[in-house]
Amino acid sequence: MSRQVVIFCDFDGTAAEQEVIVSLFKAFGQPGWEAVRDAVISETLSVREGVGRLFAQIPSHRVPEMVAYARKNATLRSGFREFLEYCRVQGHRFLLTSGGIDFYIYPLMEGLLPRDQIYCNESDCSGPTVRILWPHGCDEHCLADCGMCKPSIMRRFPSEQYRRVVVGDGITDLPAARLADMVVARDLLSVKCREAGIPSEPFETFYDVMTVLDHVGAEVCG
Repeated sequence: MSRQVVIFCDFDGTAAEQEVIVSLFKAFGQPGWEAVRDAVISETLSVREGVGRLFAQIPSHRVPEMVAYARKNATLRSGFREFLEYCRVQGHRFLLTSGGIDFYIYPLMEGLLPRDQIYCNESDCSGPTVRILWPHGCDEHCLADCGMCKPSIMRRFPSEQYRRVVVGDGITDLPAARLADMVVARDLLSVKCREAGIPSEPFETFYDVMTVLDHVGAEVCG
């Protein structure tokens, strides 16, 4: 019996053309936010600590402004909508696995993807500043303090039963790439996979991802 293909797809810089979370920090963050971002990228600061620290500096009353800003400035990557339909037709399971935040991801995915297919961080805006919640933290196999732990989500779909495909662009996708049967990568993830000796296929649009799955992925995901 063939194993079902499960797509674990990043959001910022992958499903979305932009790093939406970074654009929010640029527009609404406090001075010095870049140093925290760089520490996360260089892995000297955990994602959970860095993201939590940055949002804790933003007043909760600015969240509606941030949602409006994301709606106005974020663009879904070419072919993304068609890729969701492709997955449905092919019988692939699609999961959006993102270290981003619910208050902007849910509105941008409204009408495209049900929330039970979205794994992201949540937010509490009841206090004076934005507090990030972490409903998908690391399991007992991960000590990286990921915040939204993509490998832990993947381990819910064991390789004996599923063929796991990671689509992503950044450093937070690298741990997931290590567990994947197939990696489709762009930008920093492509570089990091090459450095780590992890095979990956390039993409710029989701039409490219479909081509990869149809051809290169035929052997891996067949």
